[in-house]
Amino acid sequence: MKTVKIDKARLLETVRANKALHEQEYDEAMEGYREEYDKQLAAKRKALKKGELPQQGFTDLPVPSKHTDEYEQVEKMLDFSVDDTVELEHNEFSNYVMDDWGWKQRFSATTMNYKK
Repeated sequence: MKTVKIDKARLLETVRANKALHEQEYDEAMEGYREEYDKQLAAKRKALKKGELPQQGFTDLPVPSKHTDEYEQVEKMLDFSVDDTVELEHNEFSNYVMDDWGWKQRFSATTMNYKK
C-alpha cells in the first residue's frame, strides 16, 4: 500500500496527541539536562577553586531538541484543508500517525540521557 485515505479530524487529533507527548518528553529532558548541567558546572567550579584546569570544554552534554514546529506545520495544513479526508503517502503516515520522524531516533537517544 503506497497511500491511505484518512479522516482529517482523526488525523488532526492524532498529530496533536503526538505533539503533546513530544512536548512533555522534551520538557522532562530539558529539566534533566539543566540538573546535569548544573552538576557539571559545580564540579568544574570546585576544580577551578583547587587550581585544576578542565581537561575538556565547558560541557559535553547533548542538548535536547524540540520539534514542535514540524507538528504545528502539519496541524496548520490540516486546519486549512477544505477536505474531510486526507490522502497520505507511506512516509507521511509514518511521521504523522506513527510519530516516526527522521529525527525521532536521535531525539529519543538524547532524552534517554535525562530520564529519571
